[in-house]
Amino acid sequence: MSGIYPQELAEILNLMQQPVLLAVGGEIIFRNDAAMTVSRPEAVSLSDYLPPLALEQYRTAEPGTLELTVELLDGAHSAVVRKGGSYDTIAVRPKAQSDALRFDAMTSVARAVRRDLTALFDSAAGLFPLLEELEDPDIQDKTARFNQGLYRLLRLSGNLSDAGAYLSGQGRGCFVRQDLAQLLQSLHRSASPLVRSAGLTLELQLPDGPVMAAVDGKKLQRAIHNLLSNAMRFTPAGGVITLSLVDYGHAAHITVRDNGEGMSPAQLSRMFDHYEDREPGFGDDRWGVGLGLPLVRMIANLHGGTVVVNSEQGQGTTVTMSISRRLQPSDGDQVRSPIHQMEDHGGYDVHVLELSDALPRSIFDSRGM
Repeated sequence: MSGIYPQELAEILNLMQQPVLLAVGGEIIFRNDAAMTVSRPEAVSLSDYLPPLALEQYRTAEPGTLELTVELLDGAHSAVVRKGGSYDTIAVRPKAQSDALRFDAMTSVARAVRRDLTALFDSAAGLFPLLEELEDPDIQDKTARFNQGLYRLLRLSGNLSDAGAYLSGQGRGCFVRQDLAQLLQSLHRSASPLVRSAGLTLELQLPDGPVMAAVDGKKLQRAIHNLLSNAMRFTPAGGVITLSLVDYGHAAHITVRDNGEGMSPAQLSRMFDHYEDREPGFGDDRWGVGLGLPLVRMIANLHGGTVVVNSEQGQGTTVTMSISRRLQPSDGDQVRSPIHQMEDHGGYDVHVLELSDALPRSIFDSRGM
């Protein structure tokens, strides 16, 4: 084994408190001391650690970084997998109760903030047309900026509430059998004009026939909207974003690919961290609080899948979300996302709301909404 990985690496990994495994060809070649304490001695294959769908995702993934669920003696954990080179590295994320507690607190704050924001939005809807009748360009710009800020804050409060629900175990889905190709086609039809307003093109690639699966369509759309928003914010004008669906039989893959800035290895390693401060400099409002990708992963996990991200600086980013096609329709009602509760009550275009972080200010001029 020492010929496959450096002995110095083994000594470093044994100092780490989190479980780390090295694998070649699906076989475990090394477990650090932390991994030895939470795994069976006879567990020498990745199939002993990965659920079937996660194992399939690992096998079909291109070299890069992805997030998978790993099953250890103390339960299921999230793990960062770096695939490629002479061996693959599986670094298990420790379970942290503090994350759930923080989200629980933030969910309560989000509800209170959303209540006041909704009141502000309703009031502004009546005031903005009166202000814009003055035909003062400065006033029109300020009202559009205010309107966009309301949308962004409403979206953030919805993300916080949804993430808290998933972490607390309340984010159950209402699974209905439907055609994923039709779902993506409908979303593409609604989102394309908004993407064009940012100077970008949204392409759609679908298989020839229907791809049926039991999914929570509303939650799935939220995940795709988050991926589109990320792609739009980091793709220069003139760029192309591609939304595609591939049928693998037991699973379907939904991919959002862009030809934008891409991410550095350091950014890739932190992309699923909650509240990650990625802001590179004051005034760059493309950077948020880091809830989008964790939320996408939670929704993918809810659908029996995971998320794979491949990115290279200057070469764009590709994010693939896998969806199990073996899930059964559910009987009970779903816990409604605050975002779609807003849509149901009227007054909100859910596509504008979900993409508000990436849209130009002109979209929020009340004359154009």
